Amino acid sequence: MSLLALEPAIQTIAVLLQSVIKAMGSRFNNYTMLDCLFRAFAVACSFPSASLPLFYAQVITQIHTGVIDSYLAFSQTALPPAGDHERALDDSQWTKALKHVLDLTVSAPCYYLAGLTILGELLPLPLPIYIRTGSKVTESELSACVNLRKLASAHMLCLSKQIGNLLRLIGGSTNPFVSQVLRRVASQIGDLSAPAANMLAELGVRILLDAWEPYDRLLIAWEARRAGTEDQLKQQPPQQHPQSLLSNAGNVIVPPLLSEPAAKDPQPDAGEVTRALNGLNILLSVASVKLAFLRLAMEPPPPQTSVFTAANAAANPAPLCARDFYIIAKRLLSASLVPDQLMRCQEQLIGCLVSLLDPSIALEMPLTKSGRQRITWQTLANCIPPSEQLASAAEAVFRHVKEPTSELATVHLCLKVLVLLTEHDAGFCLVKQCVADSSEVFLNLMRRVNKTFTRENPDCLNTLLTTLELLRAMITTETLEGEAMPLRSQAVTVGEIGARLARLNRSGHTVYELHHLLCEYVKDETSLEGLLESMDSLIQMLEQAPDGEPAVTRPPELPEPQPLAVVFQQRAVFTTSAGFNQAEAEERLQSDYWFGLAAPDESELEPEMLRCDLDELARATCPTLNLIDELERGSGGQQSDDEAVRHKQRRQGLDAIIETSQQRRFVAPMRGRGFSLRTGFGGPGGGGGGGGPGGVGGGGIGGGGGGAGGGGGGGGGGGVNDAFRSRPPNTSRPPSMHVDDFEKLSE
Repeated sequence: MSLLALEPAIQTIAVLLQSVIKAMGSRFNNYTMLDCLFRAFAVACSFPSASLPLFYAQVITQIHTGVIDSYLAFSQTALPPAGDHERALDDSQWTKALKHVLDLTVSAPCYYLAGLTILGELLPLPLPIYIRTGSKVTESELSACVNLRKLASAHMLCLSKQIGNLLRLIGGSTNPFVSQVLRRVASQIGDLSAPAANMLAELGVRILLDAWEPYDRLLIAWEARRAGTEDQLKQQPPQQHPQSLLSNAGNVIVPPLLSEPAAKDPQPDAGEVTRALNGLNILLSVASVKLAFLRLAMEPPPPQTSVFTAANAAANPAPLCARDFYIIAKRLLSASLVPDQLMRCQEQLIGCLVSLLDPSIALEMPLTKSGRQRITWQTLANCIPPSEQLASAAEAVFRHVKEPTSELATVHLCLKVLVLLTEHDAGFCLVKQCVADSSEVFLNLMRRVNKTFTRENPDCLNTLLTTLELLRAMITTETLEGEAMPLRSQAVTVGEIGARLARLNRSGHTVYELHHLLCEYVKDETSLEGLLESMDSLIQMLEQAPDGEPAVTRPPELPEPQPLAVVFQQRAVFTTSAGFNQAEAEERLQSDYWFGLAAPDESELEPEMLRCDLDELARATCPTLNLIDELERGSGGQQSDDEAVRHKQRRQGLDAIIETSQQRRFVAPMRGRGFSLRTGFGGPGGGGGGGGPGGVGGGGIGGGGGGAGGGGGGGGGGGVNDAFRSRPPNTSRPPSMHVDDFEKLSE
């Protein structure tokens, strides 16, 4: 159907639904048109609005608006003032409409983006709501906004099972647009109320634990088999080689190849755990869900889930324990010699740790005069894990950094986590303690980078850059009172860092070798100038560092974190954009700021490639299928020589029939060719030697003789005479042709 015909039809349906539901109220129970509206919205979403003409872009916008208005028509019916409110919520028209959206979203991959977009348009925006400076909000408007969010939260709590299915299926998507819209929808749901945020946190933990338990059992069994095989190989006697001309001993000891058992017995697949961690990473990037997750991790495991309904509790009877996340973190980060799939799993896990340890991911923080966020001690206690879990996370990350078999692709991500911890004294003391327990960690890390350093390897550059950033963060305290982070007051001395890197010696020290390497590379690659300047400042600082006693650090005592309900109550509902510049303030008041899709990074556009053996898949699923025979049968196979000759002869005959116009070249008739010159006009002449009775002389229709008054012409033409073809030829120039003949020849 054309978009021009689709737009008025959807607008008509929207008006009809609004009128009928307003008249019938809760008695209206027809949801058949929602399927067509959803599919029409999915078709409209498939057109990129940026590449369409302005007229068609406006038509698609009108289609979007009409579909959203049609769904919003089901929100007109009010709940009954008395009775079973939980049952009334389950049976309400608005809950059924939202359930329809969630069910259709997970029905096919082509509906992921469209369904999430519709859901985001139907939910309220996160708080605070920005208004223009000077605008006033009445008490009735404030009360209506709060009540609307409470009602929307109650409807979403009734759909916890459908939301769990959505997160389980789409949470592991690597598509940047789907992940972006899913994060926005999670932010809108989690910002409604504390129970809604708690529901999302429980769903994320449940999905992770369901994926981790079977994988952990397989991993433990695999490690036991591998350890037993290696012990058995070590106990075998050395292989005795026969006497040869090149060996007089004849008893050359060949060490066992410990990698052969791992090749025969591959490591269990961590794909489900990776997808679960990807979904949890999206949820933890939302401030409200992160705070709910931290509260769940501080509480003992409940006997049963309190958010789920009875039907969902029967499907998930096991109690939740969010603090198991830190046990999973230690388990995954301590694995060595991992394949690529487990390395992606570690990357997602480190992303979750970054969100948990980042103090800037909080519900609401006051702004300084410069427009930056000011974090207080109470805000810090609310948005980071408690001291015991914080120490557990720091220990797991630092152990992965100092492990010599860890990949540099994940090492530099762990170093970023340590840089986050140095932003406040609570995390800085933990980082300093970890460095004190492993004195040569920075020196060993620079040696690894020095051995594998190339311009084409981004992991080496990122690891070296993040290491220098961590050293500078440990030495300096750049945050001042009143700025964004007034929580860091302790530091280490330059002499302590010099002791960790050993004494600087110009001859063969790793730091100077890296510096010399950067000096060579920076001649051809100017982008390394910033890294070279950081190395220069580090060397200059270490060379001028005096020998002194190490600084004494004391971990601060953080206040008790506030309950999640109290944090939600302290939020502002409306706020002005006075803390932003004019351009940013106007941008926050536009719908594209909240519902538009930003262009993803180029690094996120790399598709996730999975290797697949078609022969192995065919043998497992279709044992009787021969893939080679099927391909030959589908392609028609090769023809024999006799069949090829017969086909060629038959084709030549067809070509002679089809391409008749190409067999003979068209020749236009010359002027006067095939026509007799007429000298007069008269009646029809006779044939042979006879003449007509009247007229000066005329040619007959087919006669060969002349008339009474003149000579006749043979083969005369009847009808109206053509003056162009009848005139005498002009021998002074080449003969011309008729315009009709010229057009025919040109065609």
